[in-house]
Amino acid sequence: MSVTFEIDMSRVDRQLDHLSDGPDTDDILRFEAIMAALFTETQIAAHLRTGHLIASGSYDTETRGDVWHGHIKYEANYAIYEQARGGLHDFMRPVYHADGAFLGALLAYVRGRE
Repeated sequence: MSVTFEIDMSRVDRQLDHLSDGPDTDDILRFEAIMAALFTETQIAAHLRTGHLIASGSYDTETRGDVWHGHIKYEANYAIYEQARGGLHDFMRPVYHADGAFLGALLAYVRGRE
C-alpha cells in the first residue's frame, strides 16, 4: 500500500503575475456590482413617508491603485435617528452582512483567471 501526493506548480508564476498586476476591470466590476446591490437594498429597506430619506441616499466608489473604496450615505438630517430605532427602521441593515459578498469577490480576484 502506498500514497502519492502531487502538487502542480506550473501555474504559480502566472498566478503571481496576476496578483502583482493588481485588480483588472472585471475584478473592480465585481465590487461595483455588490455596492450597487447593497445601495438598492438600503433604498428598499428605507421607510417611505415623504421620500426625503430615500432621496437623500447615494453611494460612490473609487479605485486608487490596488485599493477599492465604496461608501453609502444618507444625508437626511433625521437618517441617523431612523437607523438608531433599529428593527425595520434600520434601513442600513442590508449592509451588516455584506462582508461575505465582498469576500467572495476578493477570492475570485485571488484565484485569478484560468
